[in-house]
Amino acid sequence: MRPEPVPALDLPDTPAVLELKIGVSPLAVRHACEKIALALRENGARAADLNRIVLVCAEALNNVVEHGGLEETSPPIRLQLTLGAPWHVRILDAGRTMPAVLLAASNTAFTAPACATEDLPEGGFGWRMINSLSDRLDYVRHRGSNRLEIVIAG
Repeated sequence: MRPEPVPALDLPDTPAVLELKIGVSPLAVRHACEKIALALRENGARAADLNRIVLVCAEALNNVVEHGGLEETSPPIRLQLTLGAPWHVRILDAGRTMPAVLLAASNTAFTAPACATEDLPEGGFGWRMINSLSDRLDYVRHRGSNRLEIVIAG
């Protein structure tokens, strides 16, 4: 006597998750962004969402590399990205605590300075740009690690 087949569970669709360990260097961030773009394309992301997500990830990861106080021999930056809308990005690193002044700036809208392009400062726009391109942004420092959570509704 053969057993009856077990019916499939009726589970809601859950998006796949891309998980990356990223070295602490600009080149490693670039390679990670290429992998993110490929995964988004393969999972049907619209071009506008893909560009927005890759830009946000690139800016956040570069901020960790440039300002986190990590060495190239530090533990890798970890990134998790759900591959379906709403798009959830989680970035974990062991760098410095994010300055409170930047967290306060999260509540202000990004506006470009009123000056000629050649007079623009080289940096200082990243965190506000991340905030303006995200639908939700949460930062937590816990036990010596940073966790940045970003949601892009899509």
